[in-house]
Amino acid sequence: MIIGALSGLGLGFLMKRESNLDREVSRLRDLARAARAQAQFTRSRAVVEITPAPWVKLEDESRKAVVFGQRVIGEWNFDRGRPDGSGGLGGELVGGRIGPGGRFGDALWIAGDSEGHGLRFDVRTLPTFDLAYGFLARCDVWLEADDPCVVVRIGESFELGIGTTGVPRGFVTLTRDDGSAGRRVMIQGGDRVRKRRWYRLELEAGSGELVLRLDGIAQAREPIDAPIWRDKTAWLVVSDGANPVLGAVDSVAIFGFDMDAEQAFDRLLDLSGPARLVFDESGALDRGVHAVLPIFRFKLGDQERDLIFDREGLTR
Repeated sequence: MIIGALSGLGLGFLMKRESNLDREVSRLRDLARAARAQAQFTRSRAVVEITPAPWVKLEDESRKAVVFGQRVIGEWNFDRGRPDGSGGLGGELVGGRIGPGGRFGDALWIAGDSEGHGLRFDVRTLPTFDLAYGFLARCDVWLEADDPCVVVRIGESFELGIGTTGVPRGFVTLTRDDGSAGRRVMIQGGDRVRKRRWYRLELEAGSGELVLRLDGIAQAREPIDAPIWRDKTAWLVVSDGANPVLGAVDSVAIFGFDMDAEQAFDRLLDLSGPARLVFDESGALDRGVHAVLPIFRFKLGDQERDLIFDREGLTR
């Protein structure tokens, strides 16, 4: 009877351990599913970030997983012939005009002798323009000349444009610990932008890296290790007056990263695997980030589980 009772207690202890481990696996699986659904619904990237990273030894803090999703914080397509953006974001035409011939309906056309910004928007007091967690700047551009230009800029926070060699380029400014502007991270693509053809330019910052894309293809990646600095004195400008776009700009959109959900793991859990999962606009794993399929290994006591993701972002 005594042996049987002790055996029962031991079995109950093991079952509880196993149940706790299953709960930890389910937490990450559920967050990954939520991020994947977010990416598919918004047609933009979503990220599950584990902090501290699995290879960092914990001291007094616990490890957690956080879902970051993108949301539109400003969008202007010029199709109504006005400089107004979505959500009532008003703008000023300075050195540009809105006319037909855009990639999607009307576009913002910049005169060759323009000395002012094509368009500018006062975002200095808008709390929605919070870039700390990261952002995505996306626009379509048509060039009539090979001159270097700045397509989209918010002061010293970030810039996206075309360099002197005709390739996409940009920068972001990172935040110091005291909240001031820190170092500037520059990025430059490899493919030259040709004249008289529409291109889609994208500059994305978040989850530890800066990415520059041309027509959806990553041109370059640079690591970043701090939040994006917000230049509170600057306006958002489309076609910078000092380096104007000699051509047209269409469908300008700024997306910001928001924290959608988070889960804390058991302090005793030993977790190994990548520090983040990145889902692309279709909900699949971003191939630029995940060259190999991610595998997470969960250990709690003498119990162990693996969570494996396939290329479509599903678990198996």
